[in-house]
Amino acid sequence: MIPRRRKSCFEGNLPAAILCLFLFFPQMAGAVSDVEMTGFKIIQETESGRWEIQADKAFYDGQGDVILQKVSAKMISDGRESVSVVSDKGRYEPERLILHLEGHVVVTSGLGSRFETPRLKWDGPSALMLADKGVQLKRGPLKVLGDTVRYTVKSGTAIVAGGVRSTWDERSDRP
Repeated sequence: MIPRRRKSCFEGNLPAAILCLFLFFPQMAGAVSDVEMTGFKIIQETESGRWEIQADKAFYDGQGDVILQKVSAKMISDGRESVSVVSDKGRYEPERLILHLEGHVVVTSGLGSRFETPRLKWDGPSALMLADKGVQLKRGPLKVLGDTVRYTVKSGTAIVAGGVRSTWDERSDRP
């Protein structure tokens, strides 16, 4: 199921319009939705590329956001996957196109870099990821630890800051 913004909700057939009313009625009333969606998937086109967010389960929080469990997301630009993320849980702000992830968050770039963090904010329109609760970045034998990371998806640039420590383990490339 691919939810759309309210303004385009009624484009299509009558059953889709009725379903859309049921999904957004709690938002109008300010109540928490008792509708739980399984197999949630949303696709957003941004200037930075195609952004796809999936979750095993999702529900509306009553304040405009979608709460997600077992989340995966990816950005596709120029026809190739530039970054993918998996996480235990998250919150999606559909009005601002921001994804907040928590738990065990793992980010993998299309170029083979990988970082892990307990909390990540991904701004879809600017294709910018921010983590501020500790990060471990790995690329081949290089491992970098720090307090924060700022990852720009489009350029593939990661800036690790705060108590940065790095190690080089040449054995890590061996089978």
